[in-house]
Amino acid sequence: MDAAEWIAHKRYATQGRPRAATPCQAMEWQRPARVRPDAHRIGPAKPVGACSVLGTNRAPEQLRDVEVMAGYQGQAQAEGGCRFLKDPWFFVSSLCVKTPCRLQGLVLVMTLALLGYAVAPRRRRPARAEQNATIPHHMNQPTSRPTLRWVLHMLDGIERVRRLVDGTSREVITGLKAGRVARLRFVGQQVCLM
Repeated sequence: MDAAEWIAHKRYATQGRPRAATPCQAMEWQRPARVRPDAHRIGPAKPVGACSVLGTNRAPEQLRDVEVMAGYQGQAQAEGGCRFLKDPWFFVSSLCVKTPCRLQGLVLVMTLALLGYAVAPRRRRPARAEQNATIPHHMNQPTSRPTLRWVLHMLDGIERVRRLVDGTSREVITGLKAGRVARLRFVGQQVCLM
């Protein structure tokens, strides 16, 4: 081992830039290393790591492998909608489904929820484009394409309450402030009329 290959690093007793009189507390040594990939080990592992298993309920005569792969890659948006399942706000860990029929029911409900989650912003986009309306997103910058979850988060606190006054039922909306009214208008006129 050549001593010139070692690099010395002095550690001083105080923080910051050391002065000439600052004592050296410790000396650490570093040796540069060169890494070369082992082609004999990497070569056989490459084909295994490049494979993925995709299942479909179609017969092999109906779809080619390329079409199956294209259909799988087209699911990115739907799978991106599932990321809210990992959020602790959603409480998905508290769901305990033991029987197959309940699991199928949960999958159906989640599929419909994801459909609504994806369709709601898309249906409002043309009206928002006409209004040229924006709302601030989580970084306080204006956006005209907020996620449904962000819009619902901004509307949190607005409640529709039914009260019984003198034998008649009256509906009162609580939590309306100036900023929330503008956000309600951003969601759409039908929501404001409800």
